[in-house]
Amino acid sequence: MRAAMIAAAWGVVACLPIDRTPVESTPAFRTAVAETERIDRPAEGPIFAGAAREEITPAVATPLAGYGNRLGRASRGVHDRLYTRALAMRVGDRVVILVASDLLAMTDDITRAVERLVRREIPLQPQSLILTATHTHSGFGAVARRVVEGFAAGEYDERIFRALTERIARAAIEAYRALAPAEIAWGEATAPEFIANRMIPDGFVDPAVPYLAIRRIDHTPVASLVNFSAHPTVLKSDNFLLSGDFPGAMARDLEADGAPALYTAGAVADQTAVAPRAADRFAAVEAMGRELASRVRASIDSLAPAAWTARAPLGAWRLDLPLPDAQVKTSPHRRLPTPVANLFFDRRTWVEIVVIGDRVLIGVPCDLSAQIGAAWKAEAARIGRRAVILGFANDYVGYVIPSEYYETAHYEAKMSFNGPAMDRYLTAIVSRAMARLGPLARGSE
Repeated sequence: MRAAMIAAAWGVVACLPIDRTPVESTPAFRTAVAETERIDRPAEGPIFAGAAREEITPAVATPLAGYGNRLGRASRGVHDRLYTRALAMRVGDRVVILVASDLLAMTDDITRAVERLVRREIPLQPQSLILTATHTHSGFGAVARRVVEGFAAGEYDERIFRALTERIARAAIEAYRALAPAEIAWGEATAPEFIANRMIPDGFVDPAVPYLAIRRIDHTPVASLVNFSAHPTVLKSDNFLLSGDFPGAMARDLEADGAPALYTAGAVADQTAVAPRAADRFAAVEAMGRELASRVRASIDSLAPAAWTARAPLGAWRLDLPLPDAQVKTSPHRRLPTPVANLFFDRRTWVEIVVIGDRVLIGVPCDLSAQIGAAWKAEAARIGRRAVILGFANDYVGYVIPSEYYETAHYEAKMSFNGPAMDRYLTAIVSRAMARLGPLARGSE
């Protein structure tokens, strides 16, 4: 009888239709739009840069993060070491520190903890620090406090959290302290055979591999930042060895010159890695990472002298956004009541806008659809800029996919927790941010 009553109650609370209230009519939307008014002109002048790398590999038997069916089970060994890598840049009084860590995702708790540690040692505005995760599914968990996050990332462990945040902060501080005159060049490789749309057969893919190369005035390498939109899931859920997957292999190869190589995930929500044929999955990881590194290195080597500049615009703005009401779906067309759903997730998040030269880096706290990312890149191109999507930046709120796929049975739709209009919500914020930045000034490329 009790089971029947529970089942009946669940049937009542879990049968609400999807709420399709226009997001543009909500207070959250108006507040979010107002946040973009804080975007002003970036600084422009001589570039200073520094970089650092810190190992973050935890002890064996730390919970793994990345696959729900692994249930946060413990690691059994280390295939390759995990790292956090930091790139600091300064132009005038503006500072930007980008950090890429071999983790599944970032959380707002990690970001706040690292900020506190960094600001004890160096003068830095919170908006100047951007923490990203490579999104490896063979990294460690136990660093997310929310119960929902624990299902795929293991029970929270304060000691692991503290060790991680201290090492990320140390890398950021060391990169800042290494600031020295530098020059930069943006470029782009491509890897169409290494990526596929996992949600829509023969659907849109983004094969671009944009990168930023940084070197001293004497041409000594400082760092590289590489971006690609394939899910780092070459290693599957049956793997219990810690690994950075193909981003880790790519970074190791690029670091042969001694300079840190930051891998950042792009708009990966519907994009999967297609690794080369190999004897086993670890060999496939190494082959894919090595080939991506080779293409980036070849592209850097082919850059014309005019591609390098010792002066560039630089700026960063963190937009503090209220989130639309959570919609936890019980089926493609049904959801839990709003008050219940809101209990599971934070009600605010951040979007980061960073300008480096002619590039606009858009840091989003989610798995973003490549189709949405492509629209943002087109928006940037209309004002003479180029956009780079930084996924898993500073926080994590789930998947954001085009609204036409929201009420489907796709995994990506099930993991979309903020309603069917989240794509329009974020797109409106990005569009207004682009409008605030305006066209690139002549001579600022």
